[in-house]
Amino acid sequence: MSAAVLWIFIPAFLGLAAIFARRLGPVLYLILAGVSLLLTWLAWQIPIDLAVDAGSTSFKIVSSFSILGRSLALTDLQRPLIAFVYL
Repeated sequence: MSAAVLWIFIPAFLGLAAIFARRLGPVLYLILAGVSLLLTWLAWQIPIDLAVDAGSTSFKIVSSFSILGRSLALTDLQRPLIAFVYL
């Protein structure tokens, strides 16, 4: 999975979905706060461009995402800033 997808596109999609789910009220706010805390924890704990072993599986968060010939990159040095933004 790409870091840009994880910390930019997924929250943007959740924000758009929250606009249409306003009638849920306080439950929606708790869900969005929980997602924000999860993204904060992931930014703080999971290194970018390094394979992480999670039990019997391993995964890697790739730093760049290409769209229409352009590359959007979030490097490992930007992880504390990402965590701060989501906190």
